[in-house]
Amino acid sequence: MKKNLQNHIPIKKPGIKKLLLTMKLALIIIFLSVLQVSANVYSQITVNLDVREKSVREVLKAIEQQSQVRFFYSDDLLAMNDLIDVKADNKNIISVLNDIFVGSALTYRTYDNNLIVIAPRVFLQQLKITGTVTGKDGTPLPGVNVVVTGTTQGTLTDIAGKYSIEIPQGSKSLTFSFIGMEPQEINIGTLTQINVIMNEAITGLEEVVVIGYGIQKKVNLTGSVASVSSDELESRPITQTSQALAGIVTGVSVSQGSGRPGNDAATIRIRGMGTFFKLNNQYQDDPLVLIDGLAASINDVDPSNIKSISVLKDAASAAIYGTRAANGVNLIETKRGEKGKLQISYDDYFGWQKVTALPQFLDSWEYATLKGGYTDAEIAKFKDGSDPDNYPNVPHLKNLLNSGSGFQTNHNLSFMGGDDKNSYLLSLGYLNQNGVVAKDKYGKYNFGLNIDSKIRENLNLKVNLNAYSQNTDEPRSSSGDMNNIIGYAVREP
Repeated sequence: MKKNLQNHIPIKKPGIKKLLLTMKLALIIIFLSVLQVSANVYSQITVNLDVREKSVREVLKAIEQQSQVRFFYSDDLLAMNDLIDVKADNKNIISVLNDIFVGSALTYRTYDNNLIVIAPRVFLQQLKITGTVTGKDGTPLPGVNVVVTGTTQGTLTDIAGKYSIEIPQGSKSLTFSFIGMEPQEINIGTLTQINVIMNEAITGLEEVVVIGYGIQKKVNLTGSVASVSSDELESRPITQTSQALAGIVTGVSVSQGSGRPGNDAATIRIRGMGTFFKLNNQYQDDPLVLIDGLAASINDVDPSNIKSISVLKDAASAAIYGTRAANGVNLIETKRGEKGKLQISYDDYFGWQKVTALPQFLDSWEYATLKGGYTDAEIAKFKDGSDPDNYPNVPHLKNLLNSGSGFQTNHNLSFMGGDDKNSYLLSLGYLNQNGVVAKDKYGKYNFGLNIDSKIRENLNLKVNLNAYSQNTDEPRSSSGDMNNIIGYAVREP
């Protein structure tokens, strides 16, 4: 920016006119002081300028045309006619004004309602404090809000983390704030330079997710990772853990092809189908599942014992597992004991399943009519139901799928406790599921024991014991299992 500003008090004539102008500016500034706002409000306003040899007055008018900002100044200020060059590409208005008035006899102050007052520096002269704001690693922090504590007067740090702020007489301290950082209040005293190192705030960015060999803060993640907490799982009446992710993780599709008790596990696909390798001459598309770091089936763990599920969806986040992670990774972390007195918890749910929709079939008389080979008298008997033994009208599929109660219940009992060196969590679970077909039922018992022991200051022992026993009872026919029975009920004339 090229500038040609006179460093003088720009009043046309001395005497009574200067006195009146001084009084007028003083009264206006005193009145507007209660409306003064933080420069942070104006930091959101940007302008584009490319002018040469234009007066300050003309440049300010150009800024007004591009924004909602309005400038207030006296027409008697000679420095408003000084010629300057300004080039600003989408630059915030505070930075532009700082460049315009640096070294000038004029300065500015921001107020509410997008009002900015331009006046001689002698009227707005205040103590100036400069400094630099950085992170713990020394990296400059641009956009930090620097405010005179207890007021709305402030400024922002530039791209190099530097700031300059004029403060009223009697101000005690400056407050520095930035998103994700702990705010700091620094006493001014006799200081004219204050450099600040900001620390990360303990907020939601501290939330951790399971990745690879351990955990990591969400804010530090570069790969695509989704995390599901136990709170999101507890409200779901599911019978298999593979059903837990349905509808709550983007990029993950969960499909359940059967409702048969004990055979209602869902299929999980992360970001579509994959065809990395073959097993038993079939392509494998299932993601890798790790339960507390060990490869297992996702349905081996009781949903009530899950603390969190992390889904690693891309190559960057799953690279640590190599080729096994070609279809994504599900990392399951189970609940563990906590220090304190013995805690006993119990939860259960009861529910019923039922068929919500069935295909519509022709009545027997319509079937006989369309098939042909039946007399009118026989068709009439199908239709009027006068001889149901020989001319029946039976909805086989409907009768089959409404023969069972569909009742299911799940119970979970856990014991947790520990001290400074040892903690434990013991869980017992029971699931009973009756199908919508009679004599079709499933039962499962779960046992889990997690023990954490601090053997030495730098040596910890973790023990995970998980076991389950399951039993499925279902009707069978000479032609096959339940699928064959249901298929036969659809085709039975």
